[in-house]
Amino acid sequence: MLCVTHLPQVAALGHQHLQVNKRSVGASTQTAIDRLQEDTRVMEVARMLGGLELTAQTIAHAREMLQRGTRGS
Repeated sequence: MLCVTHLPQVAALGHQHLQVNKRSVGASTQTAIDRLQEDTRVMEVARMLGGLELTAQTIAHAREMLQRGTRGS
């Protein structure tokens, strides 16, 4: 199953985490899909939680959400 979400609570429950990026240059738009590893996944869930400015608290919260999500699998 593939789930597209902007919710960190949902993203933390997935078995894998793919990040979709879109870039527009002039009239051209390109899409890239990256498979996130453990460290980059924590940072992405933290970004989803707190926006562009990451704090120690949002990173710790993201790490906890991912650990709880893994335990439930």
